[in-house]
Amino acid sequence: MTDTQQESNHIIKLFTVSKEIPMKIISDGQEIGVPDVKLTPGVYEFVSGSYLYRGKICLFQDGYCYDLYNLPKNLTIYGDLDLSGLSLTQLPDLSTTTVLGKFDCSHNLIKDLRGSPLLAKTFDCSVNLELTSFDGATNTVREFIASVCPRVVSLEHIPYAKVYTLNGNPQLQHSPKYPGSKLFECLPDEFDTLNIQDGPAKIDIKDKKINIIDVSYNYRRTSLDDIPESADQVVYNNCANLTDKAISEYNRRRRTFLELQRQTSLEF
Repeated sequence: MTDTQQESNHIIKLFTVSKEIPMKIISDGQEIGVPDVKLTPGVYEFVSGSYLYRGKICLFQDGYCYDLYNLPKNLTIYGDLDLSGLSLTQLPDLSTTTVLGKFDCSHNLIKDLRGSPLLAKTFDCSVNLELTSFDGATNTVREFIASVCPRVVSLEHIPYAKVYTLNGNPQLQHSPKYPGSKLFECLPDEFDTLNIQDGPAKIDIKDKKINIIDVSYNYRRTSLDDIPESADQVVYNNCANLTDKAISEYNRRRRTFLELQRQTSLEF
């Protein structure tokens, strides 16, 4: 049985209150109509004729309702946890929680990633305009997505991942703590995919082993000198100032690399 099949056997829903809906009532995992009663704004569970207050953000899973700000230790969420667009200024404490699917905290107002899940398959913190650091992020994920985070200038504390999507972050700089360090030396030496469309002019990854690199839509880029010739695929569409000469030079480097690699394999 696959992970997806296992996850699909669980009933998982998130209930949140908003300014427009100051009270929300759930019963058996379904939202029910708000009765003509006055209750403190929040999420309530209707059980045996009683309204039980559960919190402002509640996770319903397999018949149990949890306050996201008061979760039991070592809880496993058997699917995705979507906290996007909730105007959060900080994350709930999920530091002992495992998310078997995607953890999404995008489109919020958080300043760091403290409180992130202990484990998650995919981590998305995109479009957090107040985010200044990846500090607190889940240590290891399959994919890390942090597009359009304009206040993040360093990749310090970035998780270990196989796929990185960092589109729309041209402000990324060398680590302020280590002047002269390479911008992307915080990334693993070897991983699958780097998507960094509309990024910095140079990203210093020449010594990395990356299968697919996408640096498209970058008018700042004038060469491919910083791109490793060992990549299986390099995408540089719509880079207005990237000349044919610069592209030819990269292709020459790549042909030389492949020829040397072929010769080495023949010798052995």
